[in-house]
Amino acid sequence: MLFPTLALCLLRCLAICEMGKLQSTSGNDSSQHGDREEAERLLEYVLVHEMLHLVEPTHNAHFIALIDRFMPRWQLLRQRLNRLPVRHEDWVY
Repeated sequence: MLFPTLALCLLRCLAICEMGKLQSTSGNDSSQHGDREEAERLLEYVLVHEMLHLVEPTHNAHFIALIDRFMPRWQLLRQRLNRLPVRHEDWVY
């Protein structure tokens, strides 16, 4: 079960990096900086989320408590991530 999770994590990370590359070609330095910061926050969310699965394999109350503790704004980041081409369709919490 861990390997499909890691594969999905890698796909999301690649999508985030690609998003940062595509948006950084816009030529606007201030928007490039914001895009890089956004990509870094999304990447951090994905990595924290997947690392927490090493402690708690399911999205149960314990997992939610852990992610709330380490990333208080995780729900906003999840929403932003799910707007990318690689997303999970049924998040149930």
